[in-house]
Amino acid sequence: MVMTSRMSPSTPGTMKFRLLSSGLYQTRISGAIWTGFTPAAWSPSLLNDRVLPFFEDQEVPILRVLTDRGTEYCELPERHPYEVFLQYHEIEHTKTRARRPQSNGIYESFHKTILNEFYRVTFRKKIYQTVEELQKDLDDWLEHYNNNRTHQGKRCQGRTPMETFKAGLDLARQKNLDNGFNGVSDACQVS
Repeated sequence: MVMTSRMSPSTPGTMKFRLLSSGLYQTRISGAIWTGFTPAAWSPSLLNDRVLPFFEDQEVPILRVLTDRGTEYCELPERHPYEVFLQYHEIEHTKTRARRPQSNGIYESFHKTILNEFYRVTFRKKIYQTVEELQKDLDDWLEHYNNNRTHQGKRCQGRTPMETFKAGLDLARQKNLDNGFNGVSDACQVS
């Protein structure tokens, strides 16, 4: 299962952006920075440009995605870009319970990590002129995070996220005997 989350760190100056991250139980994180005012388009772009190609290279299909109930992830399933993208790729969409951040605790922890180890450090050292510069530094940090930084949590147990991911590949392939796509497992409430 892939979990998707977003973070809107406050930045010095006028650059406003959002980080969307996606990973397999925090065992490999992809991230992208977007600016602008179309949050519904960000999530499908991250999955399409960074997450799906990685999993395809590993020959492991994504069967399910877990998100919170933010507007960038859900609305009416037949017209929301993220829902349409997931349906097209036959990926089941599961949402966390409302007002329960611990349901997505792995990403809450990751937000704290990236804030303390990347954003606070980076914005003290460098003034970014473009989003592309910031994206390059984020990509470099994520490369280090995924391949060199060991984690002490219950899933990684002293390994890097990539080592943990590779150790679980055989199990992921065994579990993928039948996709059994059911679409949206819990429709979002639309007012």
